[in-house]
Amino acid sequence: GPRPARSVLFLTSRLVRPTFEQLLAEHPSAIPGDVAFRLDVPENRYFGGNIILGDLLVVQDFIDHLREYAAAERGRPDLVVIPSTPFQLSRWGRDLTGRPYLDIGRETGMRVRLLECRPIWE
Repeated sequence: GPRPARSVLFLTSRLVRPTFEQLLAEHPSAIPGDVAFRLDVPENRYFGGNIILGDLLVVQDFIDHLREYAAAERGRPDLVVIPSTPFQLSRWGRDLTGRPYLDIGRETGMRVRLLECRPIWE
């Protein structure tokens, strides 16, 4: 199987981040001690403005963020985890522009996994 991830980058939205940070603080053993875990919020460039809902992030927003992340010499994470909600309007894992989430891994060369989540707005 794939090698264990020693560095994990979790991409979330501005709306969810504070709740997520609180949960991590309350459950420190949720992340193994030998894993470097980072929480990051990609900018919503496609829809722009001050959108804080991650469900409106598109594939290109994630690609741009990960390229800049790697270029900022923070290194390349072993694993990138992205909530599934931006890709749930389509059963095929596509964003609002019709692009498949798999393009994120293809274009960045990073290992990307979706975390199944329920959308905030049904």
